[in-house]
Amino acid sequence: MDEENLQSILYSTPVPEHPENYYMLFVYADGRVSKVPLTRFSLESNRKEFKNAYSAHSPLVWIRMLENDNDVVIFSDINKVVVFNTAQINPVKLTSSKGVMVQKPKNNSKVLNVNLLEETNLTDAEYYRCKNIPAVGVYLKKTNEQ
Repeated sequence: MDEENLQSILYSTPVPEHPENYYMLFVYADGRVSKVPLTRFSLESNRKEFKNAYSAHSPLVWIRMLENDNDVVIFSDINKVVVFNTAQINPVKLTSSKGVMVQKPKNNSKVLNVNLLEETNLTDAEYYRCKNIPAVGVYLKKTNEQ
């Protein structure tokens, strides 16, 4: 196999019994987020591999299969933080969609880390919550630094 055809597995998840109730959330280094219904990932032909599962416009930082809308936290490399709810993102039909800008880059900043809010130690999550997207975010409080 030549280098052009090499692929690596970035994320794997069992397919739930009712995939129509789930979606995949992709977060990219440029601050964009795409929300794709899980049913868009089914292979309808005899192909053995899925191609173009996500957009290649920017490096992928985080992938997660979610059943319900959740609060998500984006951390940038300049200590800016945005908390948003996935209900603020409309699902897209194309798996290769660039997504919606959620965290606007400031001074060429990049997304460094992403987690569900419940998986973080953030205190005062409402301080970081954006009412509208896109948002630059606010600086991480010293009490939340690790």
